[in-house]
Amino acid sequence: MKVKFLQPTLGLVFLLVVISLSFPVGAPAADFDEIRTYIEQGKWEQAIQELNEILAINPESGKAHFLLGEIYKERVELFLDMAIKEYEEALRDEDTRFLAQKELARIWLDKEEYEKVVVILSDLEEEEQSQFEVLKLLGLAYFKWGRLTEALEKLERAQSLESDNAEVIFSLAEIYEDKQLFEEALTSYQKILSLPQAERLAKIAQERIQSIEQERIGLTVADIKDPHLREIILKAPGADQYPEAGAIVLLNKRDYVVREDNTMIEKIHRLIKVLNVRGREKYGEVHIDYDSTYEAVEVDYARTIKPDGSIVKVGKKDIRDIDRWAGFALYSNAKVKVISMPEVMENSIIEYQATIFTSKLINEDDFQFSWDIKGFEPYLRHRFKLTIPQGRPINIHYVRLKDQTPEVTQINNSLIYEWKIDNISEIVAEPSMPPRRDISPSIMVSSFSSWEEFSQWWRGLTEGQPQPNPAISEKVRELIEGKETQKDKAKAIYHWVTSKIRYVGLEFGIAGFKPHSAEEVFNNKYGDCKDKATLLLAMYKAAGIPGYYALIGTREMGKLEEDIPMSQFNHAIVLAEIEDGLVWMDPTAETASYGDIPGADQEKLALVFFAEEARFLRVPLHELDRNRMETAMTIEINPDASIDVELELLASGASAMGLRTLKYVKPAQRKQIVESWINSMAPGAKLKSYHFSDLEDLSVPVKLTATYSAPDYLKKTGDVWLFTVPGIEVDVEIVGKEKRTYPIVFSTSSLSVDKAEIHLPAQFYIQYLPEDVCLELPYTSFKSSYREVEGTIFYQG
Repeated sequence: MKVKFLQPTLGLVFLLVVISLSFPVGAPAADFDEIRTYIEQGKWEQAIQELNEILAINPESGKAHFLLGEIYKERVELFLDMAIKEYEEALRDEDTRFLAQKELARIWLDKEEYEKVVVILSDLEEEEQSQFEVLKLLGLAYFKWGRLTEALEKLERAQSLESDNAEVIFSLAEIYEDKQLFEEALTSYQKILSLPQAERLAKIAQERIQSIEQERIGLTVADIKDPHLREIILKAPGADQYPEAGAIVLLNKRDYVVREDNTMIEKIHRLIKVLNVRGREKYGEVHIDYDSTYEAVEVDYARTIKPDGSIVKVGKKDIRDIDRWAGFALYSNAKVKVISMPEVMENSIIEYQATIFTSKLINEDDFQFSWDIKGFEPYLRHRFKLTIPQGRPINIHYVRLKDQTPEVTQINNSLIYEWKIDNISEIVAEPSMPPRRDISPSIMVSSFSSWEEFSQWWRGLTEGQPQPNPAISEKVRELIEGKETQKDKAKAIYHWVTSKIRYVGLEFGIAGFKPHSAEEVFNNKYGDCKDKATLLLAMYKAAGIPGYYALIGTREMGKLEEDIPMSQFNHAIVLAEIEDGLVWMDPTAETASYGDIPGADQEKLALVFFAEEARFLRVPLHELDRNRMETAMTIEINPDASIDVELELLASGASAMGLRTLKYVKPAQRKQIVESWINSMAPGAKLKSYHFSDLEDLSVPVKLTATYSAPDYLKKTGDVWLFTVPGIEVDVEIVGKEKRTYPIVFSTSSLSVDKAEIHLPAQFYIQYLPEDVCLELPYTSFKSSYREVEGTIFYQG
């Protein structure tokens, strides 16, 4: 058989020229010239024979040794390529196909062509013959490729077939460590130590074990070098000074450095004294949110200082990264760094410092910060520091802070702004109080020069995203078929988006500010607020209905400060022009009918991105009649003082939204909820029947019909029976506190209308009916009336 050798590469020819110029002469130049000719012609055997003859005469000839090494290396690559071709030919034969696949996989694994390994083995992993070997190769390929989830699945299956394979166990340990599953990593590394003939891996495993299981050195507060920090810890107050608190924030320090290249470094440093179980539950785990697209978080250090002054360090295994929304690929960049603080107990202090690296600012070169000063725990020391390049303008805005100015210094080409605020008491929560943002003082900083600049930035992010593709357009045609009016078309599309596209509850900005394309959202059938708004706008576009993005800060965000342009939004909704009117829609509200909007959105300023400009509009407060709960009862009073009730409840607006959430619970649980409700109206009541209208149908109000009986409902005093209409009551718990610190806040308006027809047994007669009531107050009203017609009482309220 003749073998035709390939010509040497250009790189090798160049190498020979270099060698001939740089190596000392150890053989006649003519000999090396002849050898170079052999190599250039691919006459490897002759070249090897000549070089061996030179070495026989001069074993010290480095030039000959080097050329031999290069020839052997070149021949390895050559024969490897030839081997691949032969194995590929062997794939054609069923008798050798399986063996050839495995050998090709090994070669490509060594050549770092991991995708080829996966392709060649993907149809073999369920084969019983050599299943372990196939799974091992697949797992190693995925691991080296960086696809750790797939690698973990394959290697764990391989280990279940052969539990003592050192290479598999070691690779699993590395994956566990990378995924910060440190207990599993330690178990795997320790198993390596017990395996025979794994000396090389055992040495590395021992090093990894020592790294993970860092010795927790017995330090105390006295060993803390920073005297200021040491003093804060030693002089920390206790629960006797803050009896309402669960913890005391001793130090809250945020240090931001915006660099010339438009990257940023943020340092967080916090000391928190835990006073009781509430504080332990709240601060025992530290969560730091970040966007892995442009941010990375490193924990500089973390430790718990016990009441006796001893210090327990946080080890590597106590720090991990998790997906904020695991299983939702569109938001895999939304991450949380979790620090599990060790040995947290009453009167211990937790301390941590972390650094967040940001590789890209919003709008390429803009930044914004907002610092709330008051919280639900006392803050003894706030320290905010911002370093920016000199000449970069910023806006600073203060909310509920008087006479507050930063200390400004200049170092080289940087300006440094520093704020120090001390001894801020905690907020003591009350029912139906305003959101924290409407209570707490705050400092707001932004580099945006105007709302126009801010709007142009976000409009650029949405460019082209709400674009219908053919599949979306086809779905729109299906939804609006037979619909005559624009309103009916808009309603059908909205109801489909809000109920059929799953909502992923990420606040605006958490997984990035840019919405995904309508096509992505339509295909995946899930999205966050801006994504669902994008799909709704795309579908409206396909139907010829004008619609616009609207950014909004919901009620929990507090009052929008128009004096400083920056993102004060946590939500995105839609405003559409329908039949000469504007209709607000929140497609994340999965139980809201067309035209209804959650109370958290109402009365809030929204930045609406009209075609020609962006401008603020206020989302209207719904009129009373929009949020209506109407109850009608027919009550039969029996001679034995029991009652039989037929009830019909009709709900629309916010009331219907609340009832529609029952679609998420099982029918048995739904029945329990109804039973609990009627028992709250009539103790001991027995539910006979109940029926809900279709809770999935957003086009109609929610209707509940029920029948029940209640024994001993009437109460006898002397010769008089007392009767109250079931469920007709006004809840005054909200105003039960003698003195409030904060005003009462309602999320929306509502109207309850109750009617009852009460039938008495023949032997009963009416001795007394309550007088009509008409109560009008600034924020509420109540009316009720009773009348009797031929022994039947009619109530309306």
